[in-house]
Amino acid sequence: MKTRTVPSIVWLFSLLLLLSSTLFGASKYEERVVIPKYNPNDPTHVLITPNNGKWNRYVLNDPNKKHFYVRPGKYHTRVNLTASGTKNSRRTMSLYNGNNIHPASLPLHQVADIRLNLMGADYWILDRLSNINDTKRPSFFLHNGATHNIINRLYVKDYYDAIIITNLSHNNTIQNSYFDHMTHAGRKNDNVAIAVYSDKHVKGRIFNTHIINNDIRNANDGIQLVIRSVGDDNDYQGTVIDNNNIWFDGDAYTNGDYAVNGYNQKGQYMVGENAIDLKAGSYNPSNPIKITNNRMWGYLQRDKTVGGSFSTDQGKIVSVHYGIRNVKFNSNILFNSQVAFAVGEAIDWEVKNNIIANMNTINPLDSTTYAAYFYKSRSVKIENNIFKNIPQNSVSDGYLFRFDAKTKNSTFRKNMIISAKGTSPNYGNVMGENYLYQSKVNYSGKNINMKRTDVETMEDFVFLYERFTSKPKKQVLKGVLVPKNSKYYGKAGSSIGTDTTLYEDAEDGKINGWDVYDNKPAGATISNFYDAQKRSYVIELDGAKGKNGYRFDFSKVNSTLKANTINAITWSMKFNEAFAVYVGVQTTKGFRYLHYSASDKSDGKRGAYIHNGLGKKARNGTWKTFTRDLQADLRRFEPGNKVTLVKTFLVRGSGKIDDIKMSNRF
Repeated sequence: MKTRTVPSIVWLFSLLLLLSSTLFGASKYEERVVIPKYNPNDPTHVLITPNNGKWNRYVLNDPNKKHFYVRPGKYHTRVNLTASGTKNSRRTMSLYNGNNIHPASLPLHQVADIRLNLMGADYWILDRLSNINDTKRPSFFLHNGATHNIINRLYVKDYYDAIIITNLSHNNTIQNSYFDHMTHAGRKNDNVAIAVYSDKHVKGRIFNTHIINNDIRNANDGIQLVIRSVGDDNDYQGTVIDNNNIWFDGDAYTNGDYAVNGYNQKGQYMVGENAIDLKAGSYNPSNPIKITNNRMWGYLQRDKTVGGSFSTDQGKIVSVHYGIRNVKFNSNILFNSQVAFAVGEAIDWEVKNNIIANMNTINPLDSTTYAAYFYKSRSVKIENNIFKNIPQNSVSDGYLFRFDAKTKNSTFRKNMIISAKGTSPNYGNVMGENYLYQSKVNYSGKNINMKRTDVETMEDFVFLYERFTSKPKKQVLKGVLVPKNSKYYGKAGSSIGTDTTLYEDAEDGKINGWDVYDNKPAGATISNFYDAQKRSYVIELDGAKGKNGYRFDFSKVNSTLKANTINAITWSMKFNEAFAVYVGVQTTKGFRYLHYSASDKSDGKRGAYIHNGLGKKARNGTWKTFTRDLQADLRRFEPGNKVTLVKTFLVRGSGKIDDIKMSNRF
């Protein structure tokens, strides 16, 4: 397989974009944070220093005070916040040191090192605060119905437990924070960077916790939804875990002999457990658990010499227990570990668009090693994922994916499997429309459909971690993205890294959203039929050549079209005559038609029409796919204008159309 590396100029742009996104929002769930400028003449503003005596519960809970500005220093007296703000008038606490830099990028003498509990306190913003070497208690504790709080740009270093959210504390957000290295004592005690749980005497409901845009390093468990005992009725509906980096590195690795030799930067064992550990889910299908867009890596077999909660178990990135319902596990990247996920007793799960790479490669000696496994589960959909570089282990008992004999009504479809080996029964679950390249995978039983692919050129995935430090690190995962020009793009394997919406692929056999807008002369038709050459259903437009016009209205098939997902449009077409394609767009300067034809020239702007040529070969009677950057095509001839909404896709001419998509990436 050939790998196309991202060009250096593209990497530079991606770097700048990622750096800006850490401040301005890499997740659609990110909360807006506004800290008023400190005004010493405003009686609601309080400046706190290590020596002025104002770090205490009486000042911080004073109803006549609202905004608290904390100078750098150590504030190790733990304070309970009980006063609340409101939806339209939040209370705030923030680092006040003369700049707006994330504390993970500051020397420790410039951070505000605090200990804080929110005890029933609502509508607080905590911004740019820190907790350093808090060795025995949670750094931050949200308890007794502390709701609608935002913890933003936190820096926690060498911690025991970082954040505990418990007892009816709904609608809290933790974002843009760096949890840098749990202590050995914390890991050995089975602690968590961010935990959500209810005490036994409180009904287990904590709704709509958002954990987004964070970096979590070397935590025993990175994020955990906890039950106090098996059989508890815990409902954590609306939990969102989005756009986090969660990883283990050499500061927590050993050679399997920690009790004698301690840590080893290049060891094959670790002192820790999982990136995400779910012991409770959602009882509301319309408000599921969402685990999306995360990068997780570095989980090895555990060091049995440490004791505590550790064993010789494989390093599982995601571990799930106890009948977890209603989870969407989509668009994540899991790599360089022993096991991607082991899920038990799952009900109504969706696992789509993930990349699972380089599993069972670091310590491949365990005879039960697997990349991914669902057991005692039902109604699980594993679709459009990429499994890459998952070898059979040394005792010939490894596999890339497995359903067990008690898993029912589940599917494994449209996945792309690259450089993988292994065998497994499927126990009657559907294993259909999967594609293999340089792989030897045998599934026994019924409903098997494995196809060999052509040689594919795959793209790299590049991202940053330690994003909030002064020296972010780059991670390159080789050859894991299906490129846009691939015949499999959008149909098999992951298109991760792109927020793409498919509006028309004709696979439903219908022509919803289409109409003939110019029926003179009469008789023009729109039909849906199976194209044997393309091996899929397509839309056929048939009339008096360019005299008839056909229209696809995006709003008729998706009423929630968002302006931030329309930088690019893609469509496939097969025409052997002159044609004109018009994309009708609303812009900041009025309505425009972006016009495309089989021409080597671009004629530019004529009134509301802006013409760009697709080349004469666009009408040569073969299937061709075009992707156009709508913003660039508009600004090429109308600088300063911007597309704000895509309304329609119009065609003049007779031919075939398929796979109309819009995306946030060109």
